[in-house]
Amino acid sequence: MHGHGNSRRPSSSSPSPSPPAVAARRSRTFQYTYTATTPTSATPAAWATEMITMRLVFIGCRQ
Repeated sequence: MHGHGNSRRPSSSSPSPSPPAVAARRSRTFQYTYTATTPTSATPAAWATEMITMRLVFIGCRQ
């Protein structure tokens, strides 16, 4: 478990979307996060949705 297999095989255990799709999803999430954290739309619902979205994206990226 030194990470040698991870560098050679990007996704062997769990099928993940293609890098362009992940990059697009990340940029979209960051854009939404920046919009949700601005004072104009800093509502508890938006903050909760942003936290849940970031957690889901973070878990998806780590798998």
